[in-house]
Amino acid sequence: TDEFEKKVITISDNLKIDPNHLMAIMHFETGGTFSASKRNSIGAIGLIQFLPPAAEDLGTTINKLSMMTEIEQLDYVEKYFQMRIKQYGPLDTIENAYLAVLFPKGINTKIDSEPIITKGDIYYDQNIGLDLNKDGKITKAEATKLVKDRYNQGISSLKVQPSTVKKVGCCNVKNIVPHGEI
Repeated sequence: TDEFEKKVITISDNLKIDPNHLMAIMHFETGGTFSASKRNSIGAIGLIQFLPPAAEDLGTTINKLSMMTEIEQLDYVEKYFQMRIKQYGPLDTIENAYLAVLFPKGINTKIDSEPIITKGDIYYDQNIGLDLNKDGKITKAEATKLVKDRYNQGISSLKVQPSTVKKVGCCNVKNIVPHGEI
């Protein structure tokens, strides 16, 4: 909805991240539904698939998050990203913004081919589908490829391409990926 997209733009401006990155992340994490109640196989919930410890860090629970509207849950998405920015610094790329959701310790990984999650780690088992070459290691490049693909699909569907739109603040707000069109 327009209200959802406007709120994403406001949040993104507050966080100094591209709203298209945030939209692509939420699209990927919810399987394209943008549903606040979307639950995955390990019990994560919502727009960025909050796990119980993250929800607790934000002063809520995954059950409460699952009962929120998408607009209401965006407040917690913003709080979550604020927490990660305080911990790890700016999320100035789609890779770092997505790693803030998937595996925050990987944010500062400088080399795309460096493993951030390896076989034997609980996070590996939960995200085995990201090990694109099936070598037992998920690199920064592998971890972020699918969400980057969603971003690129969304941008390519726009009538106005990013290079032709004036930047407003940190972001190309005119290019926000419509959440029904990725």
